[in-house]
Amino acid sequence: MILQYIPKETEVIDEDTIPDELSELPIELKIEKVEQIEEKNNTILYVDKETLNHRLTVRKWKKGDYFYPLGMDGRKKVAKFFKDEKMDAVAKENQWLLCCGDEIVWIIGRRADDRYKITALTKNILKVTVAA
Repeated sequence: MILQYIPKETEVIDEDTIPDELSELPIELKIEKVEQIEEKNNTILYVDKETLNHRLTVRKWKKGDYFYPLGMDGRKKVAKFFKDEKMDAVAKENQWLLCCGDEIVWIIGRRADDRYKITALTKNILKVTVAA
């Protein structure tokens, strides 16, 4: 699984061309294939691998971003989600998103997107863990 960093300006870069100052993210994600859901907490996300149609990327949020919160009907703007979570400006600025193409898969450590959830039909499970 390939994971790449996309700066806030959303300039797409290849892992081979990441400038030194961007080569390390302030978070580390471990991605592995598992047979079943093991433990659950806010540092772990399980996704249906078959729903991932593009490269996974990590980036900051931007105005207009939206996602489909797990367990809710419909979509929600990320800014509204942050407001509902009572996040301050610093927390918002420091929040990372795991994305698949243009879609948000996970507001890392906070909420997953319903479109990537594990279902009874899921055959391949990916476990994404925020490393300590």
